[in-house]
Amino acid sequence: MTSYRAIQRIKSSGMKKMNLRAGDANCIYYLSKNPEGLSNVQLSELSGNDKAAISRSMNFLMINGFVELSAEDDSKKYGRRYILTDKGKEAADKVNSRVEAVVNEVSKNIDKEDGRIFYDTFRTIAERLMVLGEDAY
Repeated sequence: MTSYRAIQRIKSSGMKKMNLRAGDANCIYYLSKNPEGLSNVQLSELSGNDKAAISRSMNFLMINGFVELSAEDDSKKYGRRYILTDKGKEAADKVNSRVEAVVNEVSKNIDKEDGRIFYDTFRTIAERLMVLGEDAY
């Protein structure tokens, strides 16, 4: 099994316990970090998922009471922002706790300095990939 598949299994397992789909976790995560709300476009940009996938997730999350449309945007037709409901905030806390527990478990035998170097290196690589990705268009 690849590490990617292992991550997907952990993610799916955690989401099933909350009656969520694995793809919904990103939306809940980013909405929890942006309490003023986010539009489909903003969620797509932050998560890296296409707008159709975000739309499906948001529809599922609305039907199941995890998100609602911001009342401040009632007059808008496009760009309306989604915000977490109390149920969504509770799910976000569980998602964040699950992620933290997994990160703590997989990194428990890693020296703090090695961890710092890893994250600094990873951040540099991610930033460079973003620049290269923007230059490709």
